[in-house]
Amino acid sequence: MSARRVIALASVALMLVPLVIRAQDDQLPRSTMPSWLAFGLHGIGSDPVGAFADNVRSAWGGGVEGRVRLDPDGWLALRGDLSYSSYGRSRSVVGAAPGAGALIGGELATSNTISTAMIGAEVALPWGVVRPYVNAMIGANLFQTATVLRPPAGVPQNAQSTTNTDDWIASRAVGGGVRIPLARNRTGLTALDVGVRRWFNGPTRYATPADLVAGPAGPSLRTRESRTDAWAFSVGFAFAP
Repeated sequence: MSARRVIALASVALMLVPLVIRAQDDQLPRSTMPSWLAFGLHGIGSDPVGAFADNVRSAWGGGVEGRVRLDPDGWLALRGDLSYSSYGRSRSVVGAAPGAGALIGGELATSNTISTAMIGAEVALPWGVVRPYVNAMIGANLFQTATVLRPPAGVPQNAQSTTNTDDWIASRAVGGGVRIPLARNRTGLTALDVGVRRWFNGPTRYATPADLVAGPAGPSLRTRESRTDAWAFSVGFAFAP
């Protein structure tokens, strides 16, 4: 099932939760959060597009966001995002091979991940039962493939970790979504946050789970290079004063 379908189903399920903002909430003490600050936590599913989709099916992970209000009502905000996703994991048993470096006998676990740091501007409707928003951001993505070699049971040797590929690339993104208030308490407003984002990434050097190749001298990792554009779909919770 594609990332967009899973996120859509999760969003619909959360929207059915019978939580409403109650009239007596206005009598609660003021929020303990700073009036200029908001943040959110999200699960993220990504569907690659273009050449990236030929090599990677999907990526799954999570992220955090922070928003600093730039006006009293909250129409405009400075937004920063951090996220981490995995687009592949594999395990294999390899035999010892002279000259293979870190890739020697034992169980070899390979992980393919994307780490992201972004900053930009967001415009949002600060009131209502459905609060749409749009944003534009710039930043960087780190595509990384790492292996961990665990020796066979009984072998007095520590696990060995190797970063096989890592490529920092500049990234641009535009996105939007809606926040639906669910409840208000002493810590502030909690809202369901459903969003979509389009990533624009340049040529990237990366590897996939299929790129660990067995050879006479032991396993070796080949790399690919292509644009790594993608659609990202998120569902989570936003917290504001």
